[in-house]
Amino acid sequence: IIYSLKLKKFTDISGEFMKKILARIFCVVLLVCLATSLLTGCAEGKWSGKVTMKNSGEVLSNGGFIAETENYLYFINGVGGTYSANKMGEPVKGALFVADKNDLSKVELVVPKLMVANDYNAGVFIDNGYAYYGTPSVDKDASGNTANYKMTFMRTKLDGSGKTDEFFTHKEFVSEYRIVKGVGEDSTVYIYYYDNTTSSIVCYNTATKKSLTVAKTDDKAQESLSKYVFIENSEIDDVVGFFTATVYEDEYDEDAVNNPYYTRVTEDYNKVYAIKVGSATPELVVSGIGEETSSDDVAFDIKLLDDGVLFFSKTNKGVAKNFAITQAEAVKIADGWANAKAVVNADYINKSSLFVVPDGNIENMIAYVVGETKIYKTTLFEKDALLKQPIVAKDVVNEMLFIRTENNAEFLYYFNSSAELSKFDLADSEKQIRVSESTISTTWYDPEMISINGKDYIFYCDDSTYGKSYVKYLDLDATEKSEDTDDDGEDDKFFIDVDSIKTFGKMTVKDQADIVTAKINALASALPEGGLGVDQEADDKYLAEYTKVKAIYDTLNTNVKEKVSESAVESFSIIEKAFEMVEKYKQLEDIRYIVTEEDEGADAVKAIYDSIKADIVAFKNSDIREKVDNLIHNELKAHYTHAVEIFEKDAD
Repeated sequence: IIYSLKLKKFTDISGEFMKKILARIFCVVLLVCLATSLLTGCAEGKWSGKVTMKNSGEVLSNGGFIAETENYLYFINGVGGTYSANKMGEPVKGALFVADKNDLSKVELVVPKLMVANDYNAGVFIDNGYAYYGTPSVDKDASGNTANYKMTFMRTKLDGSGKTDEFFTHKEFVSEYRIVKGVGEDSTVYIYYYDNTTSSIVCYNTATKKSLTVAKTDDKAQESLSKYVFIENSEIDDVVGFFTATVYEDEYDEDAVNNPYYTRVTEDYNKVYAIKVGSATPELVVSGIGEETSSDDVAFDIKLLDDGVLFFSKTNKGVAKNFAITQAEAVKIADGWANAKAVVNADYINKSSLFVVPDGNIENMIAYVVGETKIYKTTLFEKDALLKQPIVAKDVVNEMLFIRTENNAEFLYYFNSSAELSKFDLADSEKQIRVSESTISTTWYDPEMISINGKDYIFYCDDSTYGKSYVKYLDLDATEKSEDTDDDGEDDKFFIDVDSIKTFGKMTVKDQADIVTAKINALASALPEGGLGVDQEADDKYLAEYTKVKAIYDTLNTNVKEKVSESAVESFSIIEKAFEMVEKYKQLEDIRYIVTEEDEGADAVKAIYDSIKADIVAFKNSDIREKVDNLIHNELKAHYTHAVEIFEKDAD
């Protein structure tokens, strides 16, 4: 009995004890989970997207803000904000959408995450039914704030099913990265990026979820990363990029490092490596080490990789010489850049120039370069200044984009000084044609030209008040219009019909409302000089613009209309009333010719006056009189004053 009592007591005590232990274990586990979530982040949940466009077909191109497949275009839906809401399912602007190539107005949301990475030479990457991307982290930092200054790399299924895979979160926004697929039988997707925190190039394997360092700036190693350049995502084949490596003469001396006078001596030569797709081991392209009997050491410097041309210099005994090689030749590692062509005019090796290699032969490369006052067509391989053919004044072009053949003529597409997308015939630069409706973003991805069903379309980001940094597109064979702006009888302004420009994707309700509000408010500045009622042609033009804006407003759904500014909506009734009153005032126009009631025609005019007097009096007593009067020319309003003076002499 005593034993039983003791056992029961022990059981009771041990039960309370176990409860406390379990409670402590639970707390510890909870803390560990919380800590782990802070370190690794919370996995994105499943997004049940209602995607009906699931037959994408073969991937034709990746990179930029549009990836093309056989049947669809996958595109970034405008410029999203880095610090905007980014939980799966929230973003619309800046998210990934899909469009049917047979009907570009048919679009669907595919990945509701922000595609706002700052490397505009990387972009959208589609592979095997997935979208791979970098996006601001939604994790919380130690202070409980959203760590959107970090960058998370992920993949999501294009059909909206399944769970999003998180690969890794970098401690800051990656400045440059490339997402690539292995070559040959290697179907793995890799993420190469430059890690600013460690000054290294890293290769992440999405299959093994492991990272390996490709090259690193390290003064303790025998070779140290010096300078790198990634190939644009859309142009990557089997090489991601190149880098130069500094070579040291001697081994790193751990014991001498504390000596303030200790410095490691570098060799006079360096090496150039290629970063092969799917490999974390760089491959030597060329070494500058000289042979004792035939050559001296050479140091290489990568100057520029642009428009499919790689420019580099070779320095020997303090003398630098410049060379150019096509990207296609540069990646042929076995050749060691032996086919490079010597560059004479090195001053033009910069991002401002446009390089064209028509047949892939570097010998035939054409350069469009910016001079002091003009843009020239020239070559970099001969010094003769006569080879410089002036194309257009320098201040016309802000940035050259590409050249397209149209009706057997070559047109240069460019950003003009007003940041509008424009073009001109290289043989007739006097006629400059505006392509975009307004300003476009010059700090986002470059415009992209895509051929669909035999037609060339251009896609660009409209960052004007009416564009709200969404994507617009148009058929490049759209109707061209012109205008005589100085009334000299000759057209001097040329532009693509703005009605042919379409919005690509889906706008948020707020952005739609803001754009319509801005269009309505802009009607005030479009008012004919002095007001309505004097110049019929100007009135008709204003009425057409008003009718167009009103039609846009009328087609909005209720949710958007509710967010349009109340004052803007009121403008419609004010403008309509103004046109109504203009017609009434015009009916009294003959009053100016009447001196007395007995004059010929006075009775007829008096009858008109009597018929509209009540309307005018009611208008003058209305709350909107002043706002309406502000739209009507004073000369027209004077007709009523004259009528009162004639027919109601005793009136005030």
